[in-house]
Amino acid sequence: YEKGKAEALNQKGFCHVQVADFESALGELHAALKIFNALEDLNGIGSANYNIGLVFIRMGDFQMALDHELKSLEVREQLNDCIGQGNCHLQIGYIYEHFNDFEGSLGHYQKCHDLHLSVSNMVCVSAGLIGMASLYIMKNDHEKVKYYLEEGIKIRKTINDPRGHGATMHRYTNYFFQNENYEEAKKTAEELIAVD
Repeated sequence: YEKGKAEALNQKGFCHVQVADFESALGELHAALKIFNALEDLNGIGSANYNIGLVFIRMGDFQMALDHELKSLEVREQLNDCIGQGNCHLQIGYIYEHFNDFEGSLGHYQKCHDLHLSVSNMVCVSAGLIGMASLYIMKNDHEKVKYYLEEGIKIRKTINDPRGHGATMHRYTNYFFQNENYEEAKKTAEELIAVD
């Protein structure tokens, strides 16, 4: 019964995150984490910490987010959970990006990519590539931006993920626009419009 209650609280908390009700999300997620800790349920502990990290990311408290994502990562490593580890590395890469730690962020995005590739989770492989592209945008390394975004787009097309494809094309269009490369921005915008 307690495990089911904790899982329900964890899911409910995640739902609150999706609608930006962060106070309710934290309440539900901390309640779930307390139960998971009492049960010594490692999977639940990893999941609740991951979700709490997401709340803090959305709230802009990146240090608290990092604390929870690292706790989740530690548990995911104990469980040998490649997907969970990859997801944590994606979030930690994003956090380090906000800390302006290029190398730290790049390392976590690369780990995300590699772990998800090892289990053929191609949506998240693409997410790792797109994370790396965003870092190279900060460095104005146009060749690497183009490479990582195009690789991410290829994956999104291959797996027939129009939402992810569209989001990636939107990022690519913005990149060209911000660099005043209007011809390329126009081309990518036209492709974005054509995404089903």
